[in-house]
Amino acid sequence: MSAADPSAAVLLPAPSAFAADASGHVWRATASNHDIVVTQYDATGTAISQAVTVHAAGTEAVRTHHPQIAIDANGVLYLSWASDASAAVPPHVWFSRSFDGGHRFLPPERVDQHVISAQCVPEPHMTVAQAHISIAWALRCQPTTEYTVPMSPMFYANSTDAGAHFLEERQIEGADVVCAEMAMTSIANGGVAVLWRQRFGEQEEDMAMAEFHANQPVQWVRASFAHTQPHACALQQPSLALGAGFGYHFSYVAGTAHTPGLRLARMDGEAWVTSPAKKIGAQAALADAPALISQGERVWLAWRSVSAEGQHIDVMTSVDGGKTWEEPRRNMVSASPIHPPHWLWLKDKLYVIVEHQDRGFTLLEVAVH
Repeated sequence: MSAADPSAAVLLPAPSAFAADASGHVWRATASNHDIVVTQYDATGTAISQAVTVHAAGTEAVRTHHPQIAIDANGVLYLSWASDASAAVPPHVWFSRSFDGGHRFLPPERVDQHVISAQCVPEPHMTVAQAHISIAWALRCQPTTEYTVPMSPMFYANSTDAGAHFLEERQIEGADVVCAEMAMTSIANGGVAVLWRQRFGEQEEDMAMAEFHANQPVQWVRASFAHTQPHACALQQPSLALGAGFGYHFSYVAGTAHTPGLRLARMDGEAWVTSPAKKIGAQAALADAPALISQGERVWLAWRSVSAEGQHIDVMTSVDGGKTWEEPRRNMVSASPIHPPHWLWLKDKLYVIVEHQDRGFTLLEVAVH
């Protein structure tokens, strides 16, 4: 593989989700054939609990996908995931909780209420903020022809009683999500902000963004102006983080499947105006899989790159709310394929978590001062 031929790279979707508890432990939820497997680790990445498997009744013969995990201030664990179709069961979005530190999970419950096509798999995104739990999803569907880029409506369901009940899902009017590419983060008053790749007309794709609040109309806006031509799905997910007093930071991949480019921008949360997008990554490397996290004026962006050296994780930091950025730092080089990075706070330390195709995961500490 050469840097000049990025199409030869193996860019993997993430099979796991991660969360941190108040004790500084890492929780990992992994899609494993027909189950979601939940395991607890210490800060070195060493497993300190027996793996617990979770699956919904009637889905023992179907594959699981796109796990999500979160932990609240009381130590309650929340899981969401999707299941494939079988001859008897259509695809579904599932939800479960554990009140005993991950030893047992309650019987999973369906979040979706409407029939999902057997040709599609939902890809849920979940946020937990006190008693407010939000799950949004789009569908990753099989294209009808090799020239068709699949699009999907977006659905959103929320609970205001910590997951005891979910309101019926809402379809977001006018949202045509391309290849199920979306990101979500919690905002004040139990709402969420959502970023996704939207089809505009017949021949353009760009990012769109909206805030969702229970029982309120959703007004979404165009968030990027790359005027990307439709192309095959590349399993790319954007990233979204809160800004300090102005709105949001977001990062996404623009371009074609063979010549993508990583972009970084800010969105004003009141005027809904986007800053000019900043191109990220070196010319000689294929950059993708952005992951953002913020704490006040400090913002960190991690991403995956592919070059002649292999696959690596780069990190870039801003200390002034994204107005200026320090030079990128390479934090890891891997000869084998790696999955998109995740951010986690473990007590007062910040880590990038990197999953490997052929072995567990690595915790990379990132300086915060």
